[in-house]
Amino acid sequence: MSDHKHEIHGIMCGHVHTKERPLRLIEHGPEGQWDFMCGETDHDTHEAVDAAVVVCKGRAMTGYLLPLKVQELPANHIAELNAHTESWSVREMTAEEITEFNED
Repeated sequence: MSDHKHEIHGIMCGHVHTKERPLRLIEHGPEGQWDFMCGETDHDTHEAVDAAVVVCKGRAMTGYLLPLKVQELPANHIAELNAHTESWSVREMTAEEITEFNED
């Protein structure tokens, strides 16, 4: 039986992909698209050179030890890692964030 139904295809910023920075932001967009980001604002999200296409299989992203089940993050939601408490919080995207996400 194929495991493809448990795969997530998304874009990961170069900082996270090279492990220069930890994964701190996961966005699940309105059209089902996914972003796995460091959460910093010092890079241009349009620079394809700094991004990697990734496939997440199973219940969590191997190597990132996420306590949340990535596949269960609903569309139009963001999961953010609090740098001080190291705990994840999930919230719904604002209308502005949805518009920005669709423009990327």
